[in-house]
Amino acid sequence: MLTAFFELNKVNRAAREHLYKDIPKHITWNAGKSLWQPRSGPPTMGQVVSANPTEGDHYYLHLLLMHFKGPKSFDDLYTVNGEKHTTFRKAALERGLIENDDSLSQCLIEASMFHFPHSLRRLFATILIFCNPGDVRRLWDEHHYFSF
Repeated sequence: MLTAFFELNKVNRAAREHLYKDIPKHITWNAGKSLWQPRSGPPTMGQVVSANPTEGDHYYLHLLLMHFKGPKSFDDLYTVNGEKHTTFRKAALERGLIENDDSLSQCLIEASMFHFPHSLRRLFATILIFCNPGDVRRLWDEHHYFSF
């Protein structure tokens, strides 16, 4: 379905105006022909498979598709401001869809000034679970001396 979505964007200007999640409202998937076709009748709710941050690059691909209109290939998703990135995570980071580890590091520095060690351990665990840092080891090495 995704590669057919790219093909749709190559030939259909109107499709490029919609996010991937909105395509099923306007265009229907024909499984028999493996292509997207114009929807007859009024727009309706479609369905897009969700992704979890623990799924790695699959999650970042999903994130890019939910925020970037009209990609015609995977290269379009990898490319930000003319620079082609090597992973979907880096592309999402450059597009401002996720935070970089610097903001997480700053959070830990500020928290270390006012919180007790048990609170810092809880904050670090929360960051690991919900913020999906790119380089966990570096984050730990930079902040473990704050009484973790």
